[in-house]
Order: sequence, then structure tokens, then C-alpha cells
Amino acid sequence: MSKSLSAEVAEFLKSKRISKGLSMRKLSVLVYGDDKRSGYISQVERGEREITISTFGMFLTALDSWVEFIE
Repeated sequence: MSKSLSAEVAEFLKSKRISKGLSMRKLSVLVYGDDKRSGYISQVERGEREITISTFGMFLTALDSWVEFIE
């Protein structure tokens, strides 16, 4: 059985954050301008919260990353 899209997004974001050496607090600062949403980031990374495409874009920008979609 394949993983859900939200599980794949969660795994992708967590691995990118860790590979960049960022804490959830630091990523929160980069994405939102403060560290108050690190709990939200934790929930996203555990697959407990889904994010919108625009929020995903904000994460990608903060992580200096991109995603290639293949049909």
C-alpha cells in the first residue's frame, strides 16, 4: 500500500529540514517570521495536520528546495 500524499509531504519536509540543520523553531522563523508555530510544524511533520499548497510553497522557499511533479 502506498503512502498518502500528506504522509509523503510530511516525510519530505522533515527530511529537508533536518538535512539543512534547522530546528522546528528556526524553520518557523524562516516561514512565519517568529517561532510561535513550531508546534504546528511538528504536527505537519508527524502527518497530523495537512497544509495548503501556498503554505507548502512557503516551506519550500524557506528550505531552499523544490519538488518535481511527474505524471
